[in-house]
Amino acid sequence: MAEVSHHTPQQSLAALGAGQEALDQGAWKRAYVCFQKALGQEETPEGFEGLGMASWWLDDATTLFDVRLRAYQLYRQRGEARSAARIATWLAWDYMDFRGEPAVAQGWIQRAHRLLEGLTQTAEYGWLLARESRFVMKTRHDVTCSRTLAAEAKALGRSLALIDLEMVGLALEGVALVCAGQVTQGMGFLDEATAAAMAGEMSDRVAIATTCCYLIGACNRIRDYDRTIQWCEQLQASCKRWGWSLIHSQTDYALVLIWRGAWAEAEVELLEAQTRLAVLRPALSLDALVNLGELRRRQGRLEEALALFERVNFLPSAYLGLAALALDQEQLIDAADLVDRYLRMFPPGNWMERAAGLELAIQVHLRLGEVDKATRALIELKASAAAIGTGPFQASAWFGDGLLAAGRGEYALAKSRFEDAIDRWTQTGSPFETAHACLELARALFALGRADAAIEQAQRASEILASLGAERATARARTLLAELREALRIQPDEANRLDLQTASASPLPAPLVASFPSQRLSPRELEVLRLVAQGLSNQKIADHLVLSQHTIHRHMANILTKLGLPSRAAATAYAAQHGLL
Repeated sequence: MAEVSHHTPQQSLAALGAGQEALDQGAWKRAYVCFQKALGQEETPEGFEGLGMASWWLDDATTLFDVRLRAYQLYRQRGEARSAARIATWLAWDYMDFRGEPAVAQGWIQRAHRLLEGLTQTAEYGWLLARESRFVMKTRHDVTCSRTLAAEAKALGRSLALIDLEMVGLALEGVALVCAGQVTQGMGFLDEATAAAMAGEMSDRVAIATTCCYLIGACNRIRDYDRTIQWCEQLQASCKRWGWSLIHSQTDYALVLIWRGAWAEAEVELLEAQTRLAVLRPALSLDALVNLGELRRRQGRLEEALALFERVNFLPSAYLGLAALALDQEQLIDAADLVDRYLRMFPPGNWMERAAGLELAIQVHLRLGEVDKATRALIELKASAAAIGTGPFQASAWFGDGLLAAGRGEYALAKSRFEDAIDRWTQTGSPFETAHACLELARALFALGRADAAIEQAQRASEILASLGAERATARARTLLAELREALRIQPDEANRLDLQTASASPLPAPLVASFPSQRLSPRELEVLRLVAQGLSNQKIADHLVLSQHTIHRHMANILTKLGLPSRAAATAYAAQHGLL
């Protein structure tokens, strides 16, 4: 910081006024220069506070922490508790967003509370409540506490006629309500607050930006992608008009692109956001890494996905990503551990966050043969889907219902559930999920004797996945398609001409009829057992199923244990005895 010169206080006040005017206009660089000039004339807490705000908008963390702390110290020296508390609240936010240090942030929150004792009817106290509401949600996932704090901030903003504080409180209360499963009311609050921001009722640019970000984040969590896109278009237009660059919003928008199948666009957005945020706001770059990891997983680039998830393996969303990755590789015990660990992080009342974990839990526990656990997860997912009310979650509940029905051998019910899931995922523009439901529908159809329809669904899944660039999933779809054709002794060029009557009259091979039996073996274990009985080595089975040799070895060990068999030869004899050849 420059030395204090012997300029008059009036000159310093003029520079401070020019800096504040520049902030009000969104001219961050000009504001930065003005406040530096003011501080060169006289070091004041107002000058340091203004420079801190300009630094925040410019993502200049190097300057930010030093000048905020200096402003705090000078306000304390003056005995101005409200102003010192205002800076303490900002420091709490900075330590979360820039450095990801919740313990330090909690310390500043507590300090601000202490400074504001007896001053609870002030703007400073209202903003402290708002920041604390977000902090509690992010660190403790405490929906009830977060909502209480947000409602208090909203009420205080209304009583003080501070529309910015009132709308931020309303938005935060909306987020808490959505997380608690009161989606209609919560999204209504978020829509209202964002409308006020876009209409010019709010003047504080930070309040406007955070309100919009809360809405988009909530939309993504409930998978209301149409709503996300509509508001993103509004926000982009406003940012262009105001000259803003909200780089952290790219992460949320990229997630929409991933679900919609626009993977090339999503990759561009995520790589740009992650690169810039890693330098500017490292703590905010973590979500970009998780989303990029999910994109890589869907693309079949599993090693890259693993590396990305492991870089942020302290985040709940990373546990979910690692669980999905383990499931993709048939590492079922690992997947179950990770899913359970994720769900333990969120209390049962947090419907929105738990729903994503429940989707995986159903699949993992079914493959492990743990039907009771899968059933409990499905019951909760159905309740969550009903509360959330969006198409993608409803489709997910139907898909889980179909998996359980197939596991009980109720293929007609499974067929209808998979069809419902496909219809809803198609309507909401979720091609990756649609393709996976098509594969399960193909198995159910084959079990019902409708081989032509089964082949058609497997072909559809293969084409969708190939168009997305999901290489690993495409290979699995093509494997199933080949097995369906082989089972009917049909040449590939004849398969598309197979009609329903011919297919229905064809005898169905036992392995495919029993692809989701209620016996001791999981569907994948049955598949491995059949290939073992055909004389294939572990390596050839791994190549055939697009899995690792280690995974096949583990499946074989599970098969021998579950069936009480001493050797691979005994497993082959068992397969022959039970019509699995």
